[in-house]
Amino acid sequence: MTLLLSFVLTLMPGLLALDRAGAPCIRPVRAGTQVQGEVRVCPGRYRVADPSERGVIVAAASGTRIDLTGVVLESGDSVAARFVGIGVTSKDVDRVAVLGGTIKGYRIGLRIEGGRGHRISGTDLSGSRSDALRSTAAQPDTADRLDPLHLAAFAGSGSGLVLVRTVAASVTGVTARSGQNGIGLIDARESYISDNELTGNSGWAISLWSSSRNLLVGNRAHHTVRCAPPTVDCGAAAILLREGSDSNTISENDLTASSTGFRITGEPPLSRPSIGNLVYRNDASASGAAFVASHTWSTTFLENRGDSAAYG
Repeated sequence: MTLLLSFVLTLMPGLLALDRAGAPCIRPVRAGTQVQGEVRVCPGRYRVADPSERGVIVAAASGTRIDLTGVVLESGDSVAARFVGIGVTSKDVDRVAVLGGTIKGYRIGLRIEGGRGHRISGTDLSGSRSDALRSTAAQPDTADRLDPLHLAAFAGSGSGLVLVRTVAASVTGVTARSGQNGIGLIDARESYISDNELTGNSGWAISLWSSSRNLLVGNRAHHTVRCAPPTVDCGAAAILLREGSDSNTISENDLTASSTGFRITGEPPLSRPSIGNLVYRNDASASGAAFVASHTWSTTFLENRGDSAAYG
């Protein structure tokens, strides 16, 4: 730890500090702060803009562990539809761990690209960028409709957490509420996504794109709503699978009171079907549509609930 902080201090004077107990920690003061090894951010509130989307804190080496306990990292922007930047990021390194803390006001709270064995636990990523919606309960507006068939519709929007090309990542105890998207997997496999609080989003609480052999279990993704279901379907779903997301297990998730609880889709030639998925003991009661499957096969639905949904 001492060697790491000395290295950081050499590169970025003013970053090194001590907490109230006299333990060494760092204070991120600008975007692009690269860290490695065992890193503890000093408890406190940090307002750091990231207009170029480099990431405020960048895990630059395999085995980096970032402890954000007691930390609030925010962009300082106030208009949710115009949030830019990424709170914490890494690219093509293994075993990055991010623990605790709050990251808000960015387009993406936390983005991990490449590598394997990452662990994200207990971080609050609520309040990422979200579209300004035109719809009201009395007057839905189809301009708010989402496009599940093209990756650009997701890649350019806001999310709490995005995993890209990762293997065997673990995401537990994360909160990503009141934004557009909660957790997004792109070309990710063998992920463990469990016990996360992803409620009240307006797009997709959990979405998979070309992501296979992942386990989604025990997540709370209820009240994922856009437009006024079931009158108008604007494409929101608590859990969405598309573009060749195969052999995933989706079990015991709370998808209630959403526009659509669970949707699996693929429309050749625009996108590939997703096959061989198991959807088991999920609850999508009181949703506009409980479970929707199109252009797929070998998808197994077992013991799911859709009580009082407009469509089963």
